[in-house]
This record gives sequence, C-alpha cells and structure tokens, in this order.
Amino acid sequence: MSRKIRIHASIVGTAALLSASAAMGLKIDLPADSARLRPGPGVEVAAGNCQTCHSVDYIQTQPSGKPLAFWKLEVEKMKKLYGAPIADDKVEPIAKYLTHAYGDGK
Repeated sequence: MSRKIRIHASIVGTAALLSASAAMGLKIDLPADSARLRPGPGVEVAAGNCQTCHSVDYIQTQPSGKPLAFWKLEVEKMKKLYGAPIADDKVEPIAKYLTHAYGDGK
C-alpha cells in the first residue's frame, strides 16, 4: 500500500471514529480539581501561559512548599528548555503566583 493511500485510509478511519463517537453522545468530563488553578494574585497570567502547554495537574504534582527561586527556575526551564511562549516580563509574575498558590507562600 502506498504512503498516500495509508494516509488517506488513516484520515478516513479517524473521521469515521469521530463521527461514531459523536453519534453515541460521547462526553468527557474532567474532575473539577484538575480543571482549575488555585485562586490568587496572578492566576490569570499563569493560566494564560502555563495551561497553553499542560494541565493544572502537572503543576500540582510539583514538590510542595518550594520557595520563589524554585518556581522561577521552573518557569525559566519551561521557557528556555521546552520552548514555552512566555514573555520575559511574565516569568517573575508567574513564579510569584506559583509560590503563593503552590509553594511556601513567601
């Protein structure tokens, strides 16, 4: 089977599966806890940047009680190593929010 035919067959198969799922009324509900960041100053900037690439669950699995320096390194790692589209002037506000909401709060 040629590559074009395999790709076409894959697309057709995926479309059929999606149509069948829609016809069956498939609905996926996420747990409320994993769908929201904790409230606090800067939550909007964190939501607008962090959730672009990953879920809140990823943030919640980080070690608790960590200081600002830890969270700043984490945000910088996401930006530099993983290519997260975070503006330079947003690194500090995001780190401060994460420290307040998930870290040592200082």
